[in-house]
Amino acid sequence: MSAAGSVLVCVCACVCLCVAAVTVAVAVATAVVVTVQEVVPALWPCTHIAAVGINCVRPPFVPQLLRAAHAKIQHLQQQQGTLGQAPAHDQGGAGLARHGPPLALVCYPNSGEGWDERRRAWVESAEAAQPQCFAEQARAWAASGGESLRVLGGCCRTTPAHIQHMCSVVRSGGGAMSRQRPS
Repeated sequence: MSAAGSVLVCVCACVCLCVAAVTVAVAVATAVVVTVQEVVPALWPCTHIAAVGINCVRPPFVPQLLRAAHAKIQHLQQQQGTLGQAPAHDQGGAGLARHGPPLALVCYPNSGEGWDERRRAWVESAEAAQPQCFAEQARAWAASGGESLRVLGGCCRTTPAHIQHMCSVVRSGGGAMSRQRPS
């Protein structure tokens, strides 16, 4: 069974509404390598999965991951809508239709600092984003996720200031994210 198929089996056993978050290892050897392009189709038929999350990834990788996930969601929606049947794809969930609301995207990147496992400490990096820089990058994240992106946030080493600046920038930037305001 593929890694994406394993995700499908584990998650579809759940009976509550949930978000499946994926942490992407970039240029690091991991035990299981699963791409966003595999995860989205694997979770597609699970209607209790409200969203797929891109979790704790460094900010420079976010636009590419969101574009890939959004494109896969659009492709599956179009295939299902056009054909009136389940999308035909090779990954987990092949032949299963999604009944219910469209799969959404959630994204909460880390600050860009690196984790040094040997020292067990956070390490500054050129990618580390101060709150204002993090917020400016969020404009590209919102555009990259298109109408599929429903939630932007922050993970490891982000602060309330990161989120506050990000909200201001995204809300003022127009597009789908700026129209979504909590009630």
